[in-house]
Amino acid sequence: TGEIASALVTLKTADGSLITGREVTLVVDPADNLRMVPTVVTNQDGQARFKFTSSQPGIRMITASVGEVRLDASVAVIFSGDALDALPFIGITWQKDGAQMMLIPAGSFEMGDHFDEGREDGRELPVHRVGLDGFYMDAHEVTVGQFREFVNQSGYKYGGNWDSVAK
Repeated sequence: TGEIASALVTLKTADGSLITGREVTLVVDPADNLRMVPTVVTNQDGQARFKFTSSQPGIRMITASVGEVRLDASVAVIFSGDALDALPFIGITWQKDGAQMMLIPAGSFEMGDHFDEGREDGRELPVHRVGLDGFYMDAHEVTVGQFREFVNQSGYKYGGNWDSVAK
């Protein structure tokens, strides 16, 4: 089908105050043949915006949760039309070079050595939570030619040896 659906979740306290900086996770059932970023952090307006698409027609039930708390409302989205072999790209296209970029949403993860098998100098310990702001990353690898073009146009000082890089 390829239609792009969107959902907006707004978080407020019981007294109506906006809740910012919280991770909201969208659950879509059934989730097969679906493309989306499932977790988004609420903005200064308490809103988390989601976009998703499906290659197969049918009804998807959507619910949102914050941590272990499932939010009250559910929404049904209907994807209609013919099935697709490939899903459309959801992201941005960098106009300067046409590179497709995907949003990596803000979030946190545990960094460190959970198994105590790491470096003897202790640089992988202790396990700790690291938070990252959202950012865009190329959907495809950067080629040597693209990197060379970047170096030439930007004045970036590449300290490597071009002779040792695959051409």
